[in-house]
Amino acid sequence: MLTYKILLTVASLAILATLTFAVKQSQAADLKSDLTNTDYTGIKHAIGVTNFETANERNYDNDLSSNLAVMLEEALFETGRFVIADREELSNIPIERNLQKSGRATQAKAFAPTGLISSTKYIVAGSITRLENKTVSNDGGSSKNIRSNGNSDRAEIEVIINVVDTTTNEVVASKHIVGVAGRSKIQTGFYKNGVPGRLDSFAKTPLGQAAQDCISATTDFIVLEMKDYDLAANVVMIKSDEMIVINRGEIYGVSAGTIFEVRKVGGPNTSEVLDLPEETAIGSIEVTRTSDKVAYCKLIEGVAPTRGDSVVFKPATSNW
Repeated sequence: MLTYKILLTVASLAILATLTFAVKQSQAADLKSDLTNTDYTGIKHAIGVTNFETANERNYDNDLSSNLAVMLEEALFETGRFVIADREELSNIPIERNLQKSGRATQAKAFAPTGLISSTKYIVAGSITRLENKTVSNDGGSSKNIRSNGNSDRAEIEVIINVVDTTTNEVVASKHIVGVAGRSKIQTGFYKNGVPGRLDSFAKTPLGQAAQDCISATTDFIVLEMKDYDLAANVVMIKSDEMIVINRGEIYGVSAGTIFEVRKVGGPNTSEVLDLPEETAIGSIEVTRTSDKVAYCKLIEGVAPTRGDSVVFKPATSNW
């Protein structure tokens, strides 16, 4: 009888694992289909990508670090779900990069939290932890080569991807990703217009193919992770209850009729290192019209906000 119960339990677990795998495969297929949908009209998060760093003090090719960043920027842009920050803007945002070897997200401390939402709310910070690029030598053997223009039979790139909230300096999502040459053809999916011109020759190498596979998986991860993130903004001007201006407009997918919840940041605001204070909902505002980067709103419920208050739109009602 005991043996029968054990076998039944094992069989049940196997069925559950199979069903879970099937669901994940279905979700992945749906995601790929959504990413190639040019009719996306939902909210867009402001995001920036920094050059990939190298872990363990290894001296990988500097071009690879910048190539990965440019490829990821292009891939995220092609999804239609992000507003990509200019590199010069990123240099003005102080970020404590905590790139863990384990790939787990960490809770960082925020310096002088004010609740102000940067025009770049999130930054993707990547770290290259392993690179394999084998070339066939003249004597029939193989050797490792980390040059991006090597003629390789096999190439792999292993990275840790961290998504950092610039408002809190917190790593809100993290994932370990391995890219393998020949496994993905990103230019037929994300790069609708082909790989960016200056990366075209690199993309055709085995190392470039591994990079494309890595970027494909990274883009999947970021889109799936951020699909339920709130769209946050700040009140930048108030003339009356009928004229409240926030710093998110058309390019972020905001349109007339969109309703934001107004939140007041509580707790102290000093120059000391503090945990981000809790926010309290105090009312709601509705967008009446938009320009590219700002939206004009009216108070529809609760207390009128003050300049600097945060406003949040929850994407549960959007078509992200």
